[in-house]
Amino acid sequence: MTEGQDGWTPLRGGSVNTVSRRGEVVRRQKSAASPAVHQVLRHLEAGGLPLTPRLVGEAAEHEHLTYLPGTPVFRPRPQAVLGDAWLDDLGRWLRTYHEAIRGFRVENAAFSWGPAEPSPEMVVTHGDLGPWNLLHVGGRLAGVIDWDLARYGSPGDDVAELALEAVPLHGRHTETLGTDVSRQRLEARLHAFCRAYGVPAERVLEHLPAYLEMVVRDIRELAARGSEPFASFMRGRMVET
Repeated sequence: MTEGQDGWTPLRGGSVNTVSRRGEVVRRQKSAASPAVHQVLRHLEAGGLPLTPRLVGEAAEHEHLTYLPGTPVFRPRPQAVLGDAWLDDLGRWLRTYHEAIRGFRVENAAFSWGPAEPSPEMVVTHGDLGPWNLLHVGGRLAGVIDWDLARYGSPGDDVAELALEAVPLHGRHTETLGTDVSRQRLEARLHAFCRAYGVPAERVLEHLPAYLEMVVRDIRELAARGSEPFASFMRGRMVET
């Protein structure tokens, strides 16, 4: 990484947003959803939720957030995050987050997708809980970043997405677990995550098809309208059916 003339050092890994760091502050481009997302981050800060960035300032085109140390979990997955400790961290943090956000509603702002108004059972979901937005230090959860795709939805949506990507329940097992991809191992990993969150694994599996159908439908509709970042997702084949 090379420091720019203004002292900001670009950070690697982002596929949509341009992110840079100076000291303990991260600079990111704002979007139309930023006012809503900032309300979420302020609410989480007030509630003391750990492992989430804090909003420390804004400029015309950028937001400034606290820097969270750690490494995103890209493929191939590091050995450190392949054990039950990682899944336990994810489940426990997600349960704590849902408890912290329950009942919260944004005011005079809108997310980039999802329902304009939530039904009573909905919460603000993260919306992009893939490992690329999870930071680890030595295989332990150190941060949950990139809240730009937050939306109203069922708490089960967040649970389903983490199960899909972290267990994983999709077909790219060898990129995550190597050659040991037996059904027994996948079931054990799913149950470890679900125990930590506090939900039966069967309920997550029941919710998963509806969650996937909703995500694919919404992204396709928004991409067809040219809405970003969804149009970029489709051009980059980042949505799989």
